[in-house]
Amino acid sequence: MDLRRVWLCLGTGVCAVSAQAFTVPPLGEREALVRVVSRWDGNCEGSHRSSWDDMVVAWYNDITNPLPPPWGHGDRFWWRDGFYHGSWSGGAGYIRDSDFTDVNVVSWGRDHWNDRPDDVDACMVAFHGSSGSDGAWCGQMFSDEPGDGNCWTWQGHMEFGDIDLDFLHLSSCVSMDATDWHPNWSRSFKGVHQINGFEGVMYIYSSWPFRYRDFADDAFDCPIALAWLDNLYVYRCFGDDDDPTPQRRDQVPVSRGAGIGPNGQSNCWARMYAERYNDVWPTDPVNPTWHGVIYLIGSQAKGRPPLGGVYTGCVPTQAPADPFPAPLAEGFREVDDIPPLPRPLTESDYALSIGLLLPAFDSSILSPAPGPDWLPSALPGRIATALGDTTPEDIVADGWLIEARDTADTKVIKIDTDRGRVRYINRTRLFNWDSDPHTAWPETASLGLVLGFMNQLSIPTAEADLAATRVETVAGSDFENDDPSGTPFSTHEAERMVTIPRSINGLPVLDEQVRAAVSNYGQISRLLAIWPQFQLRPGLMLRPRQAVIDELAARIYEAEFGADIDVGIDLAYARFGTQYLPVARATLDNTITGLIIVVPLVDVPPDADADGVADSADNCPATHNPRQLDGDEDGVGDACDNCPHTYNPGQEDTDADGTGDVCATPEGGCFLPDGACETLTPVQCRAAAGTYRGDGTLCPNQPGLVGDANCDGVVDFGDINPFVLALSNPAAWQTAYPACDSWNCDIDGDGTVGFGDINPFVALLSNP
Repeated sequence: MDLRRVWLCLGTGVCAVSAQAFTVPPLGEREALVRVVSRWDGNCEGSHRSSWDDMVVAWYNDITNPLPPPWGHGDRFWWRDGFYHGSWSGGAGYIRDSDFTDVNVVSWGRDHWNDRPDDVDACMVAFHGSSGSDGAWCGQMFSDEPGDGNCWTWQGHMEFGDIDLDFLHLSSCVSMDATDWHPNWSRSFKGVHQINGFEGVMYIYSSWPFRYRDFADDAFDCPIALAWLDNLYVYRCFGDDDDPTPQRRDQVPVSRGAGIGPNGQSNCWARMYAERYNDVWPTDPVNPTWHGVIYLIGSQAKGRPPLGGVYTGCVPTQAPADPFPAPLAEGFREVDDIPPLPRPLTESDYALSIGLLLPAFDSSILSPAPGPDWLPSALPGRIATALGDTTPEDIVADGWLIEARDTADTKVIKIDTDRGRVRYINRTRLFNWDSDPHTAWPETASLGLVLGFMNQLSIPTAEADLAATRVETVAGSDFENDDPSGTPFSTHEAERMVTIPRSINGLPVLDEQVRAAVSNYGQISRLLAIWPQFQLRPGLMLRPRQAVIDELAARIYEAEFGADIDVGIDLAYARFGTQYLPVARATLDNTITGLIIVVPLVDVPPDADADGVADSADNCPATHNPRQLDGDEDGVGDACDNCPHTYNPGQEDTDADGTGDVCATPEGGCFLPDGACETLTPVQCRAAAGTYRGDGTLCPNQPGLVGDANCDGVVDFGDINPFVLALSNPAAWQTAYPACDSWNCDIDGDGTVGFGDINPFVALLSNP
C-alpha cells in the first residue's frame, strides 16, 4: 500500500489532511498515453519528422492490445487514454509547454489535467530535445504559448508522479544525458517510478516502429529498464577514409529510477531490475532517497564521451588507399570533410556532397543466393534446450506466432516465423543487486555461450559478421538524494550484452542480429534473434548511380531544408516485405534529432513505407505492414486502422484522437452546468463544460450534486472531510453516507474517485 498525504488547502487557509492508501489498479484500468510533436507552426520552427508518429504509436498500440496471446496481452493490457498530436496543419496544437509543467513549480502548469502526462500511468512523449544553458533537458513544443513566450518545455518545471504517472518514456534527443542524471532529473521524481530517455542523438527511421512495439511487448515480461536497452540501443560507427579513429554515433538508451526509505539503494535496484508493465510496484517513490541509472558501458552518442568512461571505439575497418575503391570496399566519408557552403544549402548542394559520399556499387550486389531457413525447426523445446533451460509448460500457437510460458509466469519464449524473430526472457536469471556478484561474466565465455546457442539452433553462422561482433557490459550507477555533486555513489556490472550482427556479401543486413544478455552467473537471461531467411527479390535492375544520389538529396533536403548537417552513407541489405533489396543508408545528425533514410539501389514500385507492398496495392501505404492484415475486412490494414476490430472503411474520427468513432469511448451521461443531462462522448462533454459520467443510463438517474460529498444538498466546507474519506476509504464513506452516490465525489468526471478530483474539488469550493 502506498501511503500519501492529501492536502486540501482552501483560500481561507483551512486545510484538511488525511493518509490515503492506494493499491495498483487492475491492468485493464491502467492508462497509456502518447503525446507527440513531429511538425511545428511558424512561431516554433522545428525539423518536421515523418515516421516519428508511427514509432511511438506502435508502443501505444501494443501496450493497449487486448487480444489474447500470441497476438496480444489478453487481460494484461493497459487502457487507451489517447494519442495527442501537435501539428501545424490546421492548427490543432494539442501539445504545449504547460502540458508538462507542474503547477507546484509554475502556476500555469497543467501536467495533471485530463489527457496530460501526469494524469495517466504510462506516457510516451516524442518531440525534439536539447540542453538548456543550465544543462537540463528541454523539449520543443508545437506553438508559442501566450503569456510565457516559450517554444520549449523545461525539465526544471517538471514534477512527475505526484498525481498518477508511473512510467515516462521520452522518445527525444538528449532526454537522459549523463550530465543531467543527477541532480537535475532527481528533482523531477515526485512519485514516478521510472523515466527512460536517450544520451545524445535519437534517430527516426520509417522501419523502426517495430522497435517501439517490441519494447512494449517485452516490458510485460521483462523489466522495463532492460526492455528499453534491449530494443532501443543501436550501435553505429562512421569514420572518414583518412580518420584512424572513426566516430561512434550510437543511439544510447538510458533508464532512470528511484528508491525510497532507509534502504533506498536496495529499493532502487530492486525496482529497476524487477518492475514491468505486468508487475507495477504499489508503493510510489514519493520522497526518493536514492536514484539510479542503467546503461551500456562504452555506448557513445555522437560528440559525447562514452558512458562509464570506457572508450571502446569503433569496429576496425581497413581504409582503402584509393579514394574511389572497388565495389563494396569503400568505407565512409563525411559531409563535414567538404568545405562548408553558404547556408541555406540547395538540393543541388546536397547532391554534390552525396556524390562524394556514396560508395560505388555494381551488379555484384545482386549476386547473393538464398540462404538457409532455420526457423521451421526453432520450436520452444529446442530453443529452451539450446539455452540450458526447461521448456515452458503453456504453449499457444496461431498462424506464424508461437508463445510459450511457464505456469509461474517467469519465463517466456516467443517465435514469429514471419519476422524471423525469436525472443526469450527468464526473469529468474536476471540480476539481483542484493545477492548476485557485481562483476560481469568474462567476455570470451559470454561470446562462447551465444555462439553455442546459434550453432544448436542452426542459425547460419556463415552470415554472422564476427569481425563486427561486440561484447558490452550493462551497468548501473546510483546517487544519494541529498548529494548535489552528481558523482555516482557506486557502479555495478549487471550482465554482458553480446551482439552478433548479420552480413551478406560483405554488407550489413539492417536491423538483423542476435543479441543476448549473459548473467553474472554465466546464464543467458534474455535473447533476441532477428534472422529470417535471406532471399533477394528476383528480377532486380540496378538504378543509375545519379538517380540514387538525386533521391537521397531530395529526401535530405525535404527533411533538413538547407541546413548544414553531418551525414554518413553506407550500403546494406534491407528486408522489404519478405524479401531483400540492396540499399543506400544515409544517417543524418542534427543538433536536436537524428534521421535515417534508406533508398533502394534497384528499381522497385513506389513503396513509401518500405514494407515490400507497392503503394498502389498497400492497405496501409504510410505504415509498414508487410502481412497486409485486415481483421475487420474494411479495406484498411490493421496496422493503420483506427478501429482494427470494427468495420469502418471511412475511418471517421470526429474528435481526432486517433481512435475511430465506432470504437471510441462510448457515449454516456454528461451533466451540463445547468443541471441537464445529455448523452455525449467524453470529448463532446468536455467541449460543453460538462461532467462525463460514462454510462448513458445515468442520465435519467442523476446521482446527485457533484461535489456534495455528504449529500446535504449543498457544496460547502462541510463536504471536505467526507470527500477526504471517500478518497482514503471508499467503503467507510459509503457506510457513513449510504444515500450518497460515489459519482458525487468524481469531480473531474473520469469515472473514478482519485487524486485527479482534488484540485477540481478545491476549485468547486472556492467558486461554486
